[in-house]
Amino acid sequence: MLLILRSPTFFIFDEVKHYTKGNSAVIFRKGTSHIYGACNGEFVNDWVHFEALDDDIIYLEKLGIKFDRLLEFQSVIPLLDCVKHVFFKKYSNNKNAEDSTNMYLRLFF
Repeated sequence: MLLILRSPTFFIFDEVKHYTKGNSAVIFRKGTSHIYGACNGEFVNDWVHFEALDDDIIYLEKLGIKFDRLLEFQSVIPLLDCVKHVFFKKYSNNKNAEDSTNMYLRLFF
């Protein structure tokens, strides 16, 4: 699961509590136990469930992207825009929707 955070959030990974002010993301490895929630007030997030195949995992590792770690950004707006495009392609009537979706996900990462 990819979780994009737009508000202050706490996470517990390996029994250690971590905090983010927002503008961050986490890619959870399938089966990873995780706890997260709002630090104070409103909790704003977006998420995408996807299946990472072996080639995808190798691709992420080459990019230096780690699972189950906070990834901080100046802004998550470009990430959200890309996610919107993925959904538009995924649910379009385009016969190449799956290929387009996979390409957008690669661009995203």
